[in-house]
Amino acid sequence: HFGAAKNVALDFLCGHKSELFSCFTQMNAPVGTGSLQTSIKSSSFSFTANVLREAAEISDLFSELCQKDTKTVFEQSGPFKDVIQTSLEAIQRMSLFLGAIGTARDLFSALERANSILDGSSGVIDTDSIL
Repeated sequence: HFGAAKNVALDFLCGHKSELFSCFTQMNAPVGTGSLQTSIKSSSFSFTANVLREAAEISDLFSELCQKDTKTVFEQSGPFKDVIQTSLEAIQRMSLFLGAIGTARDLFSALERANSILDGSSGVIDTDSIL
């Protein structure tokens, strides 16, 4: 049976779809536009702490609606396909962001090692120890 609380959650999602999905739209917006002017200007990602918190809360709602007892009813609802598409886009965007962070971390680590080698050597760099 479809629980009353989850029925209310589905009604809430259907009634406030545009407001809920605006969080994910902000994540895909170009940096420095609209309310995202406080995000890092040198990044192509529009992740602010507030947007990420909001996305986490909304994703929790989506997750609750995908549980066993509500999944069938949720799949038949109007916003289900939008939730799936939006969730996939958010995952792709965050994966790119995390990959960029990993690449930057590796680059800075290599530069730090190179700097410490240059500080402690006669100017000859062993490239194997850098990478």
